[in-house]
Amino acid sequence: MQTQGGLVLAAALSVCALQTRLELWEAMLAVAAALIASHRPGWRAPVLLSATWLTAFLELGLGSSDTIDHLRSLLELAKLPTTMAVGIGTGMLAIVLALIVVGLQWIQKRPHAWVARRPFLALLLFEISLSVLANQDVVPVLARVLVWAFIFSLMPYIWYLPAAITDLRAKGAGSIVTQLGYLRPFWSPGHLPFGKGPAFLRKHLARDPRDLAITQLKALKLLLWANILIAIRSGLAVLFEDHLGIPSVARAMDAALNGETNSVLFGWLALMLSTAKFSLQVAIWAHLFVGVARLAGYRLPRGCWRPLESRT
Repeated sequence: MQTQGGLVLAAALSVCALQTRLELWEAMLAVAAALIASHRPGWRAPVLLSATWLTAFLELGLGSSDTIDHLRSLLELAKLPTTMAVGIGTGMLAIVLALIVVGLQWIQKRPHAWVARRPFLALLLFEISLSVLANQDVVPVLARVLVWAFIFSLMPYIWYLPAAITDLRAKGAGSIVTQLGYLRPFWSPGHLPFGKGPAFLRKHLARDPRDLAITQLKALKLLLWANILIAIRSGLAVLFEDHLGIPSVARAMDAALNGETNSVLFGWLALMLSTAKFSLQVAIWAHLFVGVARLAGYRLPRGCWRPLESRT
């Protein structure tokens, strides 16, 4: 992993492993950013910042984000052109980014303010207030759409912003540029923060070249293991759903509501199959996200690592 050939091989294997669940551009960007950040420590903050927000804007621009799907549904309800979704989503994300920068600068100067001490509660109350406003009939339709668009753009950061604000108030905190790079980082495109907050990530950063090489080898193993789990999940679907005719829980419930009768055993088999598939899906996503974080040099534990030993 420390030679040029080793890095090229690791990059190729990682992209192939990620492409089973991510778009090719997203896999290539994530792997390139992770390897550059890990092998050029001085570039880590700007690389994280650039890759994180470039991924966020490209997802919107290419229409591959859940936010765009939500906006299209909203525009349909409002009887407005759905072609506006990408433009509105991209613009709102830019506004969210600008407000986050201003807000972090304000908190840096006022670390003892109530918002800084209770960031999650403040953010939650803010979003509830916006939701109430967007549901008022007296507000024009387009304005309500824009408010909802802002909420859709802000929601993915509801767990990340409190962690960044808390870290910004602590001793030895990183700069605002560093905090922005950890807001829904490129290896964690979901709403849940894999790697928790900036302080946890700094604590688990590889300290020397040997530690980095071990961490990145574990990343490759985890990414390959995720693909094995993908194959197992697909095999379960083919065997039980296609050949044995056992549906998912959702289909079994729809059948029951339509008056179709099935045995109790059939229902339990559907429940066990759906539970197994859902558990595998959670493990797959967690392994892929943690694998990319490990490529970036963060010694994160696997998703669901010893869950029964957790004390909190």
